[in-house]
Amino acid sequence: MRCGPAFDINGEPNLPGSFQNRVLIDGLPASLSHGELGFVARPDPLLPVLRLELEQQFQTPNGKMQSIRSAASA
Repeated sequence: MRCGPAFDINGEPNLPGSFQNRVLIDGLPASLSHGELGFVARPDPLLPVLRLELEQQFQTPNGKMQSIRSAASA
């Protein structure tokens, strides 16, 4: 999560601008083996809420790819 001033088009902090709270999700693959993107929101099969699914892929220091999967209903 990044909190702080906005940045201008040149990447410099825009101090007169309003501060922002933003969440950055990195490591999203272009597509997974089953054709979906790394972030999916769909109806929960049991509850009247959305099920959020996230899969991220990162390269470890030894060069192997590591996948992290998370899911929550909200």
